[in-house]
Order: sequence, then C-alpha cells, then structure tokens
Amino acid sequence: MVDTTNRAQGKRRLVERALELAGEGRWEESEQVNRDILARFPRDFEAMNRLGKAFAEQHRYSDARDIYQKVLEIEPTNTIARKNVARMELLSTHPADTNGAAREARPQARQAMFIEEPGQSAMLIVESAVAQTTLSKLISGDHLELRAQGESVAVYNWENEFIGFLPPRVGHRLSAMMANGNQYQAAVAAVLDGALRIVVRETFRSPENSGRLSFPTSGKPANIPRAYTRDLRRPTLEPGLYDDDTDDDDVDDDEEEELEPDAEENEIVEDEELIDESRRPQDEDELG
Repeated sequence: MVDTTNRAQGKRRLVERALELAGEGRWEESEQVNRDILARFPRDFEAMNRLGKAFAEQHRYSDARDIYQKVLEIEPTNTIARKNVARMELLSTHPADTNGAAREARPQARQAMFIEEPGQSAMLIVESAVAQTTLSKLISGDHLELRAQGESVAVYNWENEFIGFLPPRVGHRLSAMMANGNQYQAAVAAVLDGALRIVVRETFRSPENSGRLSFPTSGKPANIPRAYTRDLRRPTLEPGLYDDDTDDDDVDDDEEEELEPDAEENEIVEDEELIDESRRPQDEDELG
C-alpha cells in the first residue's frame, strides 16, 4: 500500500512538471518528462496525448501522428487523439513546413499576450476562406500580422500568407485607429474548422486616439485583467497596466456584441492535451 501511494505521488509530481513546462512553452523538456511517465506507466494515454502535443509544437508531425494513433489503440473513443490524428496526417505530408529553419523563424507570443485588459485587448473569431492546410500549420501562440486595408483589417501569418479579415465592425474601428497611429499585435489562440480564434492587443495608443478605447466593453465594472487561458494548476498571472474602462460615445451596441462581452463564455481552456490528471481515477499501471 505504501509503495502504491509513493508511486502515485511520484507520478503526480511528474505530471505537474510536464504541465508546467508545457505552459511555459518548453516543449523539448516537456517531451522528456512525458517520456519518463510512459516509461513507468506505458498505457497512460493522457501522457501520450501530452507527448503528441509536444511533438506537434516542435513540428514533428509524423511523430505526433504516431503517438496519437497509439492512444486510439488503447482508447478508441479518445476525442483528443481522434481530432489530432487527421490533422497531423495532413501536416506530415508537407515536409517543407517542418524543417528546422522554419521552426527557428517561427515567432511565438509571450504568455502576457493572453492576459485580458479591458478596452485594450479582445478575443475574436477570424473566418477564413483559405485552405485548411494553411490554417493547420498554425499553432497556439503564433504571431499574426494585422494590416489595415481600406476600412478592414487583414490577418496574415508569419509566412506572409493571408488568413482572413477581422470581424467587420472591429476591423472598421481598428483600421481608423491604425490610420491615426495606433499599433496592435495579434496571436493565435486556437485553430478551428475554417476559422481562427485570435487575441488582438493594443500596444501603442496615438495621441490622436486619446480617450478612445480600441475594444469598447459593455460598461460593466472591471476589477483586474484576467487570463484568456484558464489554468487551475498555476497561480493567476500578474495583472498588467491598463487604461480605465471609460465609455466611448461613438460606439453602438452592435460593436459591443461583435466583441463577445460575456467573459465566462469566452475564457479558453487552452489545449485540451494539457489534462488535469486529478480528475480521473488511477489506471491499472498506477495501482500495480
């Protein structure tokens, strides 16, 4: 009984370490910790899913596909593995996207990018007509470029490929503010079917836009910035500096709807592969 308890505690520590490394984007180290878990618990499909995620983040798509297929051999109904096998198969057929040079050049957003700051950042859906292969090359955290085009704002990936446009009302507002000198950054939050969920953040406010919020809110009081990504395993990220949530007279209710003001619905549980192990019963290997 004591040995079983120590075994479970040892595994829990490794799982916490793997999740911590993944949250920091240290994928090579996360890979090794998940390999250590699988050396002791060979049928742990959750460690396999995390390992597949680590492979994918390193652009090792064939390795990721193979590990997700092993998950399906153990648990055929596993939704994470089923979702990713097809995606990794698609990406593994494009070797040009997986070379070391592309991986080195791939810009990634810092965790602070995903801290919600009322009026200065927003989570948006970008509908896209480009091939799913183009969207599938993107991963959470990838930097995106915003370019004002008339009264719209176009979104491009780091390889200068067009992705789509910001929602019309938001694009109309930001294009005008960009013309007056405002600057913005954007990053991928999640890849969807035919669309991206992205975070857009104001990084510089021109004096000409003084008093105007980039992303007007519903006027509800805001306490402190919250992370767009919910992580129950680590302390809440430190809040940054942000402007007061003042009203902007020239914003109508339709604009507020475009920005999805319901924060609870829009919090993103980033990457299902990072599963909280404490929510499932111990497997047979762990009890042995």
